[in-house]
This record gives sequence, structure tokens and C-alpha cells, in this order.
Amino acid sequence: MAFREVAVGEVREVLRVWLSEAGVRRVAERAGVDRKTARRYVEAAQAAGLARDVVPVS
Repeated sequence: MAFREVAVGEVREVLRVWLSEAGVRRVAERAGVDRKTARRYVEAAQAAGLARDVVPVS
């Protein structure tokens, strides 16, 4: 399997849409990535501690 370079903007867009309470299918459509890719990004973010229910401190 070949690896492709991932743009930070792509990952940020996936996570931004996911944090707005969208499902993985909607996230993939809006970010322009495959559903499996969106799911991998979301799962990696959750493993790193990102959660939808946590309000960010600004």
C-alpha cells in the first residue's frame, strides 16, 4: 500500500465538521474525503483525547 501526503487543512476540516455534531458520512461529504478516511481521522483524534462534549477554553 502506498501512502499519500495528508494536508493539515484536510484533517482540520474533517475534525471541524465532526465537532459541529455531524456524522462521519456528512463529515466525509463536506470535507471531500472518503468515509473510511474521515472515520480514521476522527478515531485518531478521539484516541488523542478530543471529544465533542468538551467545551474548548479560549
